[in-house]
Amino acid sequence: MPRKLTDRPQIIPKSSPNLAFIGQFVELEEDVVLTEETSVRTAMTAVYQIYHLDKPIVPVFQGQYDIRMMAVTLKPYSKKKNEELLIFLLAIHWNCPRS
Repeated sequence: MPRKLTDRPQIIPKSSPNLAFIGQFVELEEDVVLTEETSVRTAMTAVYQIYHLDKPIVPVFQGQYDIRMMAVTLKPYSKKKNEELLIFLLAIHWNCPRS
C-alpha cells in the first residue's frame, strides 16, 4: 500500500523534543514495520536522542542487496545448474543500487 513520508510521525517530533513515539507506528528510514527489531530500534533511537547519547544504533539489515539471501530465495525456483545460478546472481548483484 503506497504511503507518504508524512503518514507516520517521526520518533521525536521537531516541535516536542521531550516526547518520543516508539513502535511500529513511527517513521524509521530503511526499515519495515511489524517486526520486533523495529520496536527495539525505535526505542533505542528515542532514548539516545532524548539523552544526547553518542552511541551507534545497529544498522538495518539490507537483505535485498545480500547475494547470499538472493541465492537462498531463488534456488527453489531455478532449474539451472549451480554455476548458471551463480552467474545470474552475480549479474543481479552488480546491477543493484547500493546505499
